Amino acid sequence: MTLRIKPVRLNQTIYFRVPNDIADLVGIDSNAEVTLNIEEQDDRFLLKYNVTKSPIAQPLRRRIQQIER
Repeated sequence: MTLRIKPVRLNQTIYFRVPNDIADLVGIDSNAEVTLNIEEQDDRFLLKYNVTKSPIAQPLRRRIQQIER
């Protein structure tokens, strides 16, 4: 799944906002552990965010199937 987002500047920092639907889908909340991996590929950088799954979160595949119904 690809999502196009626009960076937001607040003071001296640039942020990538996570839409609420996506945050709910993957279980991102204020206690979520999120890591960022940066890879260089030719003429671009690839930013990979990893979110540790909550023990109570449903698997992503099941949530997507529910949304598609």
